[in-house]
Amino acid sequence: MSPVAGPPPPPSPPPPPPGGAPARRERLADALTALCEDLCFALAASAGADEAAFRAIAERRAPAYEALLRGEPALRPAALGPWLGALCQALAPVTAPAWLPMGELVARGVTLAGGARGPRALFTSKPSDKETQRVRRLGTLALRVMGAVMGADGAFTPEEQRQRAAFVACLGLPDDEARHLLAEAPLPAPQVDVLGELDPKLAPLLVRGAWLAAAHDGIDPREEEAIAVLAGKLALPLQDAVNLRAEVRAELDARQTFGRAALDAIRLVLGDQALPAALFAALIAELAIPASGRPEAVASLTGPAPAALSDRLPLDKKAKGAVLAVAWAAALAANPTLVLRVELARRHDRAATELGTVGEGPRVREALDHFAYDQLGLLKGPD
Repeated sequence: MSPVAGPPPPPSPPPPPPGGAPARRERLADALTALCEDLCFALAASAGADEAAFRAIAERRAPAYEALLRGEPALRPAALGPWLGALCQALAPVTAPAWLPMGELVARGVTLAGGARGPRALFTSKPSDKETQRVRRLGTLALRVMGAVMGADGAFTPEEQRQRAAFVACLGLPDDEARHLLAEAPLPAPQVDVLGELDPKLAPLLVRGAWLAAAHDGIDPREEEAIAVLAGKLALPLQDAVNLRAEVRAELDARQTFGRAALDAIRLVLGDQALPAALFAALIAELAIPASGRPEAVASLTGPAPAALSDRLPLDKKAKGAVLAVAWAAALAANPTLVLRVELARRHDRAATELGTVGEGPRVREALDHFAYDQLGLLKGPD
């Protein structure tokens, strides 16, 4: 009798991906760190936790996180200039970093990065020719004003070059136009043309951006003279220009206070986690503290961790929340174990108490935890 044929053997399981689950978890942890770095950029951009800014950056940066999940390289803060450009462009449809000269123009809509606006967006993502010409004209003028001020005291510094590139990235122009703009040699202030009729409401924004370009590393008399010439060309009364200088100075002082508080909070929360504390403190020093005050802030990082945050209390509620969010983003970036999270959360609550925001710690942690969980869950990559 012939034997009865049994069922066919089950198909062989597919081979596991290289490295298997442990390697995927490691790559997912890299994506988490990159997301936390980007969140620190958003928090430092306005010294506040803006969910719209978080989502704009996470959406535009998702391809970078997915590249990390596949084990491929992606833009990170180590390549500071390109990373800043990518983050500024991602944020441009919502706002622009407060530290960016001429960023207020971007926040007022001088950008193509968000695509078409208004009713036109119902039919196409492409901005109109009129809007493209407007952004090109105003962006060119702003960059030339910025260049006249930055170049008044000598060649552009590396940071000034990064700021110019970040502003051009915010404009959302085609790559060849962006390269052409950045390749322009700076013009002396008397040679800067206004480029047609200018909305009077934009003149204060241009002069304010000029003061920000000058004040970031300390105002040189030659920069001050250049701004006076440019204010005249823009038909802005001299007293208005002087008032704008005072506004920018107060803004930089507030950013300095926020940045120093964020540095202290990172070190207080991370405690013995020396490497992530150093990395995120250095990043926040770059993003949140003006160049003129950065050497002192960076030097303080080598000293003992702060005993308290009480000397950072001249912060408003929004800034205090951002300080706590920066500190928790830095803690979350290392994918801490449950036991370590308990200790980190205890220190985070202490930081909240010292900032005068008792009870805010759990709310900030929950919001960032959920955001990170949701964004990582949306990533597409090998299983």
